[in-house]
Amino acid sequence: MTKRAAWSEEELRAALDEIKEGSSIRTAAIRHNVPRSTVRNHLKTGVTKKRMGRTRVLQMYHEEQLVSRIVRFAQTGMSITNNVITRSVFTFCKENYIDNPFNKDVAKAGRKWLRDFLDRNPGIVPRKAVPSVSAESAKKLNRVIVHDYFERLNAAMTKLDVHDKPECVYNLDVMDCRLTLHCPANIPPKVRKLANLPSSGQAEHLVLINCGNACGQSIPPYVLVKHRRYRPKDEWTTNLPAGTKFCVAPDGRMTTEVFARWLQHFSNHRANQQGPALLIFDSTFCQLDACIMTEAAKHNLTLISLPINCTRDLQPLRQGFFNSFESLWDANILKFAEENPGVKVTLANFSSIFKHVWQESMTISNLTDAFEDTGIFPFDESAIPDEAYIPAHLTADTDLGPPIVDCRIPFVDCNSPLEDDDVPFSDDCSGSFVNSTDYYDTSCFSLDRLLELIYNDHTYS
Repeated sequence: MTKRAAWSEEELRAALDEIKEGSSIRTAAIRHNVPRSTVRNHLKTGVTKKRMGRTRVLQMYHEEQLVSRIVRFAQTGMSITNNVITRSVFTFCKENYIDNPFNKDVAKAGRKWLRDFLDRNPGIVPRKAVPSVSAESAKKLNRVIVHDYFERLNAAMTKLDVHDKPECVYNLDVMDCRLTLHCPANIPPKVRKLANLPSSGQAEHLVLINCGNACGQSIPPYVLVKHRRYRPKDEWTTNLPAGTKFCVAPDGRMTTEVFARWLQHFSNHRANQQGPALLIFDSTFCQLDACIMTEAAKHNLTLISLPINCTRDLQPLRQGFFNSFESLWDANILKFAEENPGVKVTLANFSSIFKHVWQESMTISNLTDAFEDTGIFPFDESAIPDEAYIPAHLTADTDLGPPIVDCRIPFVDCNSPLEDDDVPFSDDCSGSFVNSTDYYDTSCFSLDRLLELIYNDHTYS
């Protein structure tokens, strides 16, 4: 047990009172068992509260405000690094004339202050960097566009009478599958020495077309192969999930022709093949061809496209399947590399890895939870959390730069403001968009602006 500060505040006050009555510092310190230097220091400051260590640079309420803003920026997807925090604290102290021991040459707080700050606030835990939200996604994922999407979705589900038929509501997602690790930054140091794991740029890749409905049923995967002279061998397809089909795509991507052939594959495996069905998909140029609409009508299929750059929060398979597939894929790739040293992952052994990963990630619970989290089934626009709209708040701040009027948003008229009755939220709610022209470029959101918002919160008041 430490012997430091073994005295109490009552003893300190008694020593100070005795000194005021005419006693010496030495006599009062010895009599009340308080160090003489401690008595001298408290006599100068007039403070009688017991406190160990150096004086705090920021007051408690300042640190609480800093913590709350760090949490808010983390919710927007913007990275708050150690450098940003230390620079912002130095700037705040300088502007408010707060005495501090910080190095004025580097113009930021020291590492010791940052370490103590994190110790005092265990709710802030340093984590690995995550992909930040793009400027386009920040501008497009706002309440106006999301509300318009749910209005179209509700109208289509009502017309098809599928509000109580989850087996008729599907979601399509196209993802690139490289035959190597998808997240190489997560490799342990010992595994980095595995020579049979090519880099993401050198590895062969396939394109997977995945589809599932709101009751947890999935369509067999559709695999696009880039080879122009692709000749499948029996051993390449024997271990794949039942119904899996390979298709040659010269450019290795989804085209109008490929999408039309996938619609036939979808129609052959979907539930209730004679009844109507709703397919929600991420719109691309090739999928919006007129012949696609004709082909979909042949299969009694209605297409609903998601708003551009909003799939991260609105697409079920992106939430319920993609993340699970990525983590399971990397785990199985590492396991294969350890069990088969010197053997690279190719189309010949792709099926043995893919089958297990696909079956583990495309589960009933993953699909049903994903459709519920995205507000599709059961239909609920409020299922999209308020945190998802926070990036739009930053891009709507009028101090960030001039508005971008021509945003090329297909579902909202950007050339004319919305009427007051068309705004899907009141002035007092958290949304900052009042019409469809209030979009701002996040490239104007500089580090200096970020530091200003940390202590001068214009966005979340």
